[in-house]
Amino acid sequence: FAWITGGMLVLALSVSTHVSAASVSNDFGTLSNGGSEVSRLYTHYNETAVFTDTGTFKLSAPGTVIGTITDNEFLNFFDILSMEVFDNNGDSVFSIGNLLEAGSSFSITNLLANTAYTLEFVGDPNGAAGGQYSVGLTAVPLPPAALLFLSSLAGVGVFARRKEKAKG
Repeated sequence: FAWITGGMLVLALSVSTHVSAASVSNDFGTLSNGGSEVSRLYTHYNETAVFTDTGTFKLSAPGTVIGTITDNEFLNFFDILSMEVFDNNGDSVFSIGNLLEAGSSFSITNLLANTAYTLEFVGDPNGAAGGQYSVGLTAVPLPPAALLFLSSLAGVGVFARRKEKAKG
């Protein structure tokens, strides 16, 4: 703001400090198929920069993970700019870009048992105050029909191989 004193224009500058975003990391543990949702909180107060957060999890059996992202703020809104899931080799197994806003859900399919997976969230707190969001994960087992189908494919492969050996 400005004011005039003794014929001089004096400008007062407001200086605000912006804290760069720190990475938040959470461990969701081993998720059991049919178990309850495991939720973790990510907090970015007084941060205005884009952040990168991570979360790790494993599955007790092969299956799918259903996830939710919830904005825990009343006035500040988070945008999750991208989300990517990496396996224990660092290979990307799932990715979404520019789709997620807090309050969204996602589904990651065809995950293996006892494999360490890492979620990576890149987001923007959209405000000087920052805020917090939570991520919930629930493991869903492969449907029994899928397991039956996969085992029948394996059986057909074995049968074809034996038939091929018998010819040759």
